[in-house]
Amino acid sequence: MSRLPWTSSPNGPKPLLGMLHLDPLPGQAGSPGFPALLARARADLRALEEGGAAAALLENWKDESPGPFLGPDAAAALGALAAILSRESALPLGVNVLPNDYRTAFGLVPCGVSFVWLDVFVDRVRTDYAYSPVPAFEVEVDLEDLRAWRARLAPEAALLASVHPKHYALLDSDDTLEASTQRALEAGADAIVVTGAATGSAPDPARVAQVRAAAGPAACVIVGSGVDASNAPQLLVAADAAIVGSSLKTSLSDPIDPTRVRELVASFG
Repeated sequence: MSRLPWTSSPNGPKPLLGMLHLDPLPGQAGSPGFPALLARARADLRALEEGGAAAALLENWKDESPGPFLGPDAAAALGALAAILSRESALPLGVNVLPNDYRTAFGLVPCGVSFVWLDVFVDRVRTDYAYSPVPAFEVEVDLEDLRAWRARLAPEAALLASVHPKHYALLDSDDTLEASTQRALEAGADAIVVTGAATGSAPDPARVAQVRAAAGPAACVIVGSGVDASNAPQLLVAADAAIVGSSLKTSLSDPIDPTRVRELVASFG
């Protein structure tokens, strides 16, 4: 049985998973404070509900941690946000805890989180954050440690895993997209996420088709960046769902527009 918490209709639009982009969390420079973070997340979540999204994802997209794991203040704030939002909405709630904090992400499941997205899972990478002043660092996930945290804290939560992810440079140049996809599924991913080169950048449809062929027809494949109403019909031919943030707003710093959500959901049919 699938652990994916959203539903798909064979005759309806494919699921849109809407991204709730958070401003800097408490303990980080420029944080607006918890009340402001909550107010913005609540408003964006309501817009996703009104527009017909299938699920929502919390992401600390302005994080500037010097390594893969968050500090305690930021992690606690994410937990408090997740607990409040999951009580107030019927939409399944997921998290993408940047830079790649699977420990905090799995630890948020008792707060009402039902799925976790990891940018890095089976690939060995170096950060390539054009938008951040943080010095580059390497990320290689300890899969045994990840499995232990998942088994202890989040055995029922779904795991979405990117392959050859945006904002990272691969350190193993001969590591193919197909091989990463197969390794991710073998390591316990419930869905494979395909991204473009950066936030708001769509992958080539041929890249999505590559992942679909490697994953097989029964696996869930999700497009994780750059989807809009103009390219959704092409990108979703080989995919089952899409994670969308940028095209739901006028700009990344603006609130989510429910009209944009409705228009995008309509294009997913």
